[in-house]
Amino acid sequence: MFPQQSMMMFFLISIIFSILSFMFSSNLIMMKFSFIELNSSQYNLEIFIDWKLLSFISIVSFITANIMMYSESYMMDDINKKRFTMILSLFAFSMMWTVMTSTNMMSMLVGWDFLGLSSLMLIIHYQSLYVFNYGFLTFTLNRIGDICFIIAGGFMFNLGSWTLSFQQMNITLMFLIMAGFTKSAQIPFSSWLPKAMAAPTPVSALVHSSTLVTAGVILLIRINPFLQNKELSMYLMFISVLTMLLGSIAAMIDYDLKKIIAFSTLSQISFMMIILLMGSPNLAFFHLLTHALFKSLMFICAGTIIHHSLGEQDIRKINNLSNWLPLELTMMNISMLALMGFPFYSGFFSKDIMIEYMMNSNLNLFSIIILDISICLTAFYSSRLSIYLCWNNHMKLNLFNYITSMNEKIVMLMFSMFIIMSGSVISWIYLKKFFIENPLPMYLKLFGVWGSLMVMIMTFFFIKYMNFNNLFLLNLINSMNYLNLMFEYLILISMYISIKYTNLLENIWNKFFSINMINNLKMIFNNKLKFSPLPFMKNLLIILIIIITII
Repeated sequence: MFPQQSMMMFFLISIIFSILSFMFSSNLIMMKFSFIELNSSQYNLEIFIDWKLLSFISIVSFITANIMMYSESYMMDDINKKRFTMILSLFAFSMMWTVMTSTNMMSMLVGWDFLGLSSLMLIIHYQSLYVFNYGFLTFTLNRIGDICFIIAGGFMFNLGSWTLSFQQMNITLMFLIMAGFTKSAQIPFSSWLPKAMAAPTPVSALVHSSTLVTAGVILLIRINPFLQNKELSMYLMFISVLTMLLGSIAAMIDYDLKKIIAFSTLSQISFMMIILLMGSPNLAFFHLLTHALFKSLMFICAGTIIHHSLGEQDIRKINNLSNWLPLELTMMNISMLALMGFPFYSGFFSKDIMIEYMMNSNLNLFSIIILDISICLTAFYSSRLSIYLCWNNHMKLNLFNYITSMNEKIVMLMFSMFIIMSGSVISWIYLKKFFIENPLPMYLKLFGVWGSLMVMIMTFFFIKYMNFNNLFLLNLINSMNYLNLMFEYLILISMYISIKYTNLLENIWNKFFSINMINNLKMIFNNKLKFSPLPFMKNLLIILIIIITII
């Protein structure tokens, strides 16, 4: 009964906050509750309510409720289904708390830490050695961002306030940017994103659509007024451009269904970062909302397809879907068309304005060329995935027929309806005052549509006559240019150093100081030990070495 109650609660939260977002579309409310005063520093719980907060919580609640409905059938035979629902609810509430308190460092840190902890518990839900390794890698890389967050909090405590309202906070700003980049899986922290695919599909649909990977984007949206340094923004933008290109190439080459969708998420998150660093947080937030909807539908359809294929995730071995899963395949194609920005899906309304804004910016030619290539590759890997799923019928015999439950069909239809409607509704309500100085002419916009169609046709012939069978290239892309090996070696080095320090303390402190000194003191007090300078000087030297080591 608990999953149904949680699902209804999140549906109710989504309805309430969506109504409030329409009411507060042009208003802003700041609530402050004072808790602790320490010398000149105060700890206040600050809740910043605007249309971004209300609409984001509405979208997150809607996605969480649908994923819980989907989990009812997807994890029907799981004995830990109740625990899974509780952790999923904790994960969603942690994200909501992070967004609600995103102007106060200490309050935001609570939700930030719970995001990392609950994501670890969700990723290792299917308990095995390799799943635990992937979950631990994800948790470790996110802890780097948490450490940066805590250091930034220490600098802000030195300033006397936890609120993001100071102009002279350059060092603090760098640590906050580092924390946001780790959560959003930007280079060099990109390796955890495909590894998190070891989680159940409902977790992937929530983690990679509207929660964990978007926490960094939300943080940078809140500190966007401080990102006015053009040189800093250009350096950060260059990192995001490379991350977008890396994610697009990886999605173009890989054959794992869930990893392809994860790499596309990496590409789209980087696109949001680029637009955000250009100085348009509203556009980045608009694409964040639309991306959350169609990426959730994409993961849900992928989970149903994997169930039908008895756990097979290689798109070369998934076959005959047009006969057995026509509804799921149609919903998958709808989500991929939205990802490509095909008229007139939700992705079109956000991507069209973002590309037009990018063309009117003062970006250098190199970044614009890489961005255009990455956007074309989005159409390429989406078309490639669609072709493999629709026309890969090399095996006609299927001895197992997976029957899609009614819950899964309802969830897919609800998401598809929102994908078709949400883009125009959100742009009409929230972007009515957005202005572009030099809009692109109509023939250039139509060129983008015809270019997408040409890429789809080229993809068909490319798949037919070429295959990526280079094992070195596949291994390079799957390891995110060996970034995961770098962090694995860093973890091993830190464990080696900690073991050495532990052995040092055990052998010196316990053996020479604790045991020998206590025995000598006993003998001295019992008048059984004659004083000799050599052992005394030896013990004194050991004590001095230990004190220097600790200092």
